[in-house]
Amino acid sequence: MSRLTYYLAWGAAWLAIALGFAMILTAPGCVTVSKPGDSCPVAEAYCTDSKNVLACEDGHYKAFPCPGPQGCFENADRDVLCDQTAAVADGMACPPPYEGLGECSADATQLLVCSAGKWTSAVCPDGTSCKESATGVGCM
Repeated sequence: MSRLTYYLAWGAAWLAIALGFAMILTAPGCVTVSKPGDSCPVAEAYCTDSKNVLACEDGHYKAFPCPGPQGCFENADRDVLCDQTAAVADGMACPPPYEGLGECSADATQLLVCSAGKWTSAVCPDGTSCKESATGVGCM
């Protein structure tokens, strides 16, 4: 086999491989981009950008903001996490894993609790502020 034939054969093989991958990646149904309202498997979530997550709730995707400084990210175990530490707006949507949990407002004057998919606020009494402790979050 001449060098030219060898190089042509090698190039044709790489071209076939590249075309094969291109066909796989562009085949209908292989690459999907989910959006709010699409059906989903239980407990699936992914970051749509650095400040938002699309999480499965009741069999359908729902969009949630990740207002904390870490935003939406994957940890070392490849779990998708949504930083809710700056949940500042009463009525702002909260992801399902936060149901029943609390966070402090940015100014620490309110305790925000995730209830029915939304953050609800309670103003801390005079002389107290919202703090995190070993036992949880609350007005102390």
